[in-house]
Amino acid sequence: MNQFQTVGNVLYIAAHPDDENTRLISYLVNSRYFRTAYLSMTRGDGGQNLIGNEQSEELGLIRTQELLAARRTDGGEQFFTRANDFGYSKNPEETFEMWGKQAILEDVVWVIRNFRPDVIITRFPTTGEGGHGHHTASAILAVEAFEAAADPKRFPEQLKYVQPWKTKRLFWNNFMRWRNPNADMSATLPLEIGEYLPLKGESIGEIAAKSRSWHRSQGFGTAPQYASISEFFSQLAGDSAKTDIMENIQTNWTRIPAGKAIEVGIQAVIDKFDIQAPSASIPGLMKIYNELQQIPSFPEKIYKLEQLTEIIGLCSGIHVEFNAESAVCFPGADLKVDVSFINRDKENLYELRQIQIQGIVNQNFDSTYICEPGKEFKKTFKLSIPESTVVSNPYWLANPHSEGLLNVPDRNDILLPESRPVLTAVCVFNYKGLEIPIDVPIEYRWVDPSRGQLNKPLVVTTTQSAKINQEIFVLSGQDERVVSIELSGKVELGSVFSLDLPSEIFVSEPREIIVSDDLLNRTLNFTLSISPNRMLKPDKAWDVRLQKNVNGKTSYVKSVTEINYDHIPQQTWIKDAQLKLVHVNMVRVGQAIGYLNGAGDKVADCLTNAGYTVTMLADDELRADKLSKYDAIIVGIRAFNTRTDLLKVVPELMKYTENGGNLIVQYNTKNWISNVEVEPGPYPLTVSRDRVTEEKAPVKILDKNHPIIKGPNQITEKDFEGWIQERGLYFPDSWDKSYTALLAAHDKGEKDSEGLLLATKFGKGHYVYTGLSFFRELPAGVPGAYRLMANLIAWGNEAN
Repeated sequence: MNQFQTVGNVLYIAAHPDDENTRLISYLVNSRYFRTAYLSMTRGDGGQNLIGNEQSEELGLIRTQELLAARRTDGGEQFFTRANDFGYSKNPEETFEMWGKQAILEDVVWVIRNFRPDVIITRFPTTGEGGHGHHTASAILAVEAFEAAADPKRFPEQLKYVQPWKTKRLFWNNFMRWRNPNADMSATLPLEIGEYLPLKGESIGEIAAKSRSWHRSQGFGTAPQYASISEFFSQLAGDSAKTDIMENIQTNWTRIPAGKAIEVGIQAVIDKFDIQAPSASIPGLMKIYNELQQIPSFPEKIYKLEQLTEIIGLCSGIHVEFNAESAVCFPGADLKVDVSFINRDKENLYELRQIQIQGIVNQNFDSTYICEPGKEFKKTFKLSIPESTVVSNPYWLANPHSEGLLNVPDRNDILLPESRPVLTAVCVFNYKGLEIPIDVPIEYRWVDPSRGQLNKPLVVTTTQSAKINQEIFVLSGQDERVVSIELSGKVELGSVFSLDLPSEIFVSEPREIIVSDDLLNRTLNFTLSISPNRMLKPDKAWDVRLQKNVNGKTSYVKSVTEINYDHIPQQTWIKDAQLKLVHVNMVRVGQAIGYLNGAGDKVADCLTNAGYTVTMLADDELRADKLSKYDAIIVGIRAFNTRTDLLKVVPELMKYTENGGNLIVQYNTKNWISNVEVEPGPYPLTVSRDRVTEEKAPVKILDKNHPIIKGPNQITEKDFEGWIQERGLYFPDSWDKSYTALLAAHDKGEKDSEGLLLATKFGKGHYVYTGLSFFRELPAGVPGAYRLMANLIAWGNEAN
């Protein structure tokens, strides 16, 4: 009710999930009661994943949900633009070149014109102190959009739906005191934040810590702060403010014509509110609702009506659940749904007058059901899902997109942080002649013995789907690869399944699978052996899809990707079932690899599909005598950052190396939340924050006669063509003279980094430390990355 009483909007702008200042958002929402939203340019697709091996779009799905969980915690709202997080960028110029500056500026203006903030706050300055090019770009866009949103000549096509909007002022949320406790902040506007909130039973700092800690994939768990601290604001544009960011801005109902009656009415409800009998406030709230509907349109009218509807529903004490019989439904099929309606009001009757199902179907249930105080009403009904229903997908992934810009045809979708629920039930309740609408998503609920009741979003999927055992298969010479396919769902008798291989290059054995019996709601597993039908010489990649033919009609089979983590709702992405075939002119020396997982990557799977025998190492195998059977041990990304248990086994790894083994360590990080607590090599080296983010940055070979460069695959500058996102990251910047630096590269305008690949002999064995981004390049099928990794594995194994 306090938030409804306040009329004022604040928009916070930055680049990625986890960039936002959760303390400030928590304060603005829960202490000042402003409607506050965070506009993130991207969904964080290009970041690094501490909790699994998802990358790119799949990581973006995780980070989107973590951000939404943060907003549910601090009470803010969430927006995104179409900008795709293509990875770390060192300057805004590269960022704008990849995104398309005008396209993203248009999105920011669209959000401003719809949200209509009184104040805009950027997390980063326009001058580059934020480091990441995306960070600086977000601030530059905020400054330009501040002016463009008010100019009817800018993006005039938007004015069919919205009006120009002049934001009062624009600030940078200055973080220099955070970086330097002695920084001079005399030119900024300070704001004390962190007070205790009796209605919530916690402080702003506690809410903020809970909100920030949802960003688990990025390792941003943090402890609560109970004391008040100062936030500082540097004004970038707009009317001058000297005492408060909302100075001279009306933030009550008097800013709305005819709004005084609303202000008086809600204050009367607040003054008389009885926490033991909240339903007593409903008549007064409904009176306000009717008065609000009569006021001529104003910018916040729709939002305030929705907010008031939620308040009325909360005061009623009504609890409604719609539980689907399954987490998935299919076009053309029926779906059984159980509805449960519980009246938690101690004194009053509620009548369920109507249930309207909105979304993919439009069905009404017009019966009256009376539920007495403390009683539960239950009913089961069936929904018919139309044949024309499209499958559920995150709207920003429904269409192919470029490296920098997501493909979102409907501009209104940009205002949604995620796709709308598949099915929503609108329940209309009657309370003493007053109608109360309550929206409830239809979900699947079940009980886990160890975790209690869990929910899944409802998903519309295909009646048939396939899982292919791997995403990429790498062949060299006349290699043969076995593709395992699991087909489930409704399969028509006589269906013929095959891979759309280029027949002049590859042969499949068998060539096709013919379904001889009805597989409705069953699973079919089959394998296809793929090999070249002639000797292949050039490096090349093919995207191969699974297709089916029924009665002469050919279509592509879909694959359903599910992402499951305890802290976010299950995410589902439906796309063509496909694999990538990559031919690489590569010689393999050494076969048995032991892989030591770190933060999670797909390197082990990629090496398996390139013909190596890879074993994921268990803790009880991490002894030198047990490791000696492997031709190489490869340590996964961030292993020494994320696995404290590895600190005690480093001596065993070094002993394995000294006794003649081949140890390859991939990158570890060094930043304010993560460090390398152990020497990762046999001789000293220092991990830095150096990185080369330009994937086309020229790479110099510093020692062309070194065995890693010479063979068994001769490495040249051409092997660094076709790399994606970056060259590598967190390269060492100093190392013992025992190491040999083999490669160097730099981004434009910078000096060479020579720590890309360090190699040394140690005792009878060999050791490599590399920050090259094999974890991105191998899943992308980059031939040169495979050849270089093959040479790392071969080093020291040539005589075996």
